[in-house]
Amino acid sequence: MSISTNHEFFIKIVQCRFIPSVPRWRYSHSSTQTWRFYWNPAGSSYLYSKGGKITLSGDTTVLIPPYTPFSTEAEQPFSHFFIHFTLEANLEPARRELLTFQKKDVIPECISSGIGELSERQLEHASNAIAHTALFLLPDTFFVPKNEQKETLFARAMKILDQNPAFPANCEKLASACGTSVNTLCRHFRKATGLPFKTWIINRKMESAAHLLLDRDFSIKETADFLGFADRYHFSKVFKKYFGTTPAQFKREEKMPLP
Repeated sequence: MSISTNHEFFIKIVQCRFIPSVPRWRYSHSSTQTWRFYWNPAGSSYLYSKGGKITLSGDTTVLIPPYTPFSTEAEQPFSHFFIHFTLEANLEPARRELLTFQKKDVIPECISSGIGELSERQLEHASNAIAHTALFLLPDTFFVPKNEQKETLFARAMKILDQNPAFPANCEKLASACGTSVNTLCRHFRKATGLPFKTWIINRKMESAAHLLLDRDFSIKETADFLGFADRYHFSKVFKKYFGTTPAQFKREEKMPLP
């Protein structure tokens, strides 16, 4: 594929983990900064995006480009393997959609059969190979050079939010920073994500919060400050409404309900 032969690129694994039992997986319209790869070996779980539904069984894996809106659902606890990674390349996805592959095409049997026994280092090496394989399986037309991809208003807003995680969930302020009107920005957000601006921003902050609490060992106050909440109490209230548990319980029990 052209991404490997005609372009320089580098994959960085941000997070990878195998969880034997995920108790809850019902979140609406997540849209992440990283690429995501999911494989659920056992249990019934589903992904929804742009009116489509994907059933994640032991034979199916899914790759999700950054800023692709999707929702999750599960009927019962299930085992879950995920990779979050970034792709450094002079390329952009030409479209934002969920991409499915047969498990046998991206995860070797020697890895899938004993994935729960791998050490942290082994799992990261395996995840790197899996992410590369999934990208290699994409058609040439899936990527376009960045200099050929016209920057959308949504992409411009994402750059501002990526550079400032504490940016408030305030459409007026973001519209001003983007040099556009509130109505225009809200319309572009709705088209790109399927959600109202403020809902999407809160979802994004909550996913970042879970990463900070678990993977970077931030305190609740540090997390609230980093994401721009007025105080830890307001942050905790929003967090509980989103995840169904307080930040303290989430951190103590090391749950991983992320999509």
